[in-house]
Amino acid sequence: MHSFIGSFNRAYEGRIDKFLIKEGYAPEAVSMEFQRRGIDRYLTIGNERVPVEYKAETRVTDTGNYFLETISVDKDNKPGWVEYSEALYIIYYLPLEHKLFFVLLSDIKDNMAKWKELYPEKICRNKTYNSLGIIVPRDKIEYYKIKEINISG
Repeated sequence: MHSFIGSFNRAYEGRIDKFLIKEGYAPEAVSMEFQRRGIDRYLTIGNERVPVEYKAETRVTDTGNYFLETISVDKDNKPGWVEYSEALYIIYYLPLEHKLFFVLLSDIKDNMAKWKELYPEKICRNKTYNSLGIIVPRDKIEYYKIKEINISG
């Protein structure tokens, strides 16, 4: 079972922005309307402005697994980010390993049916509700990384 504080990813957004700016990206903050659609920022990559979602992962270093949220609020049966996000990329931040990496969300979505059969569903307890998701080994997610940024500090 995982424990989670709702604002966990938000606490890391400023750090992720800072690291991306150092790499020459210009993260654009978005309105709450976009955040409800699973978009945390827009980045310009080449000549294209693309929606991205940030995921800060501190547990993967110890557990060797990623939590892919399929239900975000169990009592409302609200879909998790894997289901509803409209981002093109997920940007994973591993603060304990000092790195960021990009994965196409479509690669995750394309594998979800298979992964649901292979890997266990777990409950992530929040203050007033539970989230559900599957625990996927890190090598299965990181196989799809298309860019990695090593950071310090």
